[in-house]
Amino acid sequence: MTGHKFAYLFIFILIITTNKEATSQEWGGEKKNSIWRGVSINTNVGALSYFGDVSKFDKKPINKLKYESGPAFSIFVTKNFQNKFGISAQLLHGKFNGGFRNYTFKTQLLEFNLNIRTELLSIILHNKKFNIGISPYMGFGQFYFKTLTTKYNNEALVSNSYNTGIPEFVFFIGGELSYKLPKNIALTGDFSVRQCQSDKLDNYIQDKSFDFYSYLSMGISYRISNIALEPMKNKARLAHNEPYHSKRKYQKACRRV
Repeated sequence: MTGHKFAYLFIFILIITTNKEATSQEWGGEKKNSIWRGVSINTNVGALSYFGDVSKFDKKPINKLKYESGPAFSIFVTKNFQNKFGISAQLLHGKFNGGFRNYTFKTQLLEFNLNIRTELLSIILHNKKFNIGISPYMGFGQFYFKTLTTKYNNEALVSNSYNTGIPEFVFFIGGELSYKLPKNIALTGDFSVRQCQSDKLDNYIQDKSFDFYSYLSMGISYRISNIALEPMKNKARLAHNEPYHSKRKYQKACRRV
């Protein structure tokens, strides 16, 4: 299943949901909801970190960020439902590095994923409004990566590379902490751990276990405002006014004749 199919699936879900919302509106002159209603867009930057066969600093976060991580950025697009849960699509690009003894590697990757998230405080506290939000999430996706390795062998430098020919699967869990500002803007902090269905992120196969990587980021989010709706018209008045005006026009026409 390619990344394009994930994109088509996400668009299909948006269309179905939007149609349900639109058909549930009253007919008395009220505008239908826009497809962008309840959509938020988040851009963030941070660090990708590697966990695998040759990682050395899994229990030392500072050294992990210094020696086995690299810069990354991503874009989230989320369709929110009743301020309680949402469906997101994310595009993530970044790199990391690592190694041990005489072996080093550098990896770049591009990931596309879908995830489901919940507004935890909104659910627990029954839609009470707070400036702080907590959103755990989980999802799956696919990614491409390229790994370059170097190894000193008998004082000779040997270079090698691995470039995935097809996208690899990845599964992940994470959480987002947000602080709401005026004008539908929020500051966000995000952390997620990803398990890829591959043991070649470091191009070093030691056993049958899969490699992991994490993403730690800070960003800014903008939530598109609800579309301003026209005032609801009185259905009873509409029902009586139309025949009334039609009758007056008919009487005027008869007088002219």
